[in-house]
Amino acid sequence: MSVYPDKYQGIIAHYLEELDKADQKRKPGSGIFGIGQGPGDYPCHEEMDSQVAELVGEVLANETGPEETAAVVRTILEAEQSRKWAEPARWAVLATQRHTLPLISQMNAADREEIAAWYEQTYPRRRRVPIQRQILEKLKEY
Repeated sequence: MSVYPDKYQGIIAHYLEELDKADQKRKPGSGIFGIGQGPGDYPCHEEMDSQVAELVGEVLANETGPEETAAVVRTILEAEQSRKWAEPARWAVLATQRHTLPLISQMNAADREEIAAWYEQTYPRRRRVPIQRQILEKLKEY
């Protein structure tokens, strides 16, 4: 069994803790009408994204097998659907899906096909953002 999905879950758990801390530091009314709130108020979004990129780099560097790689891809792609996220967090988690692109070519055809079918059903064409179209295209490419 791969340790990478567990590492990813640890990244998400840490992210949620940091997000909660940042929310607790906000001043009442901050962010209303877009005033008083910016990316600097939530460095945890960027930190989480960097940690996911490092995890993917580790998977690639260790030449992880196709089944383990598929487990990592599945875990990252399913994260946005795994819970009810607050909007900024949902978009941050969704953005990390782009890190799966270099892993897809390392997966076997059956896993790519299975994940592509799930992805296509989960993210209908009319609701896909550009990175999701790229991911689906890559899953179907091989």
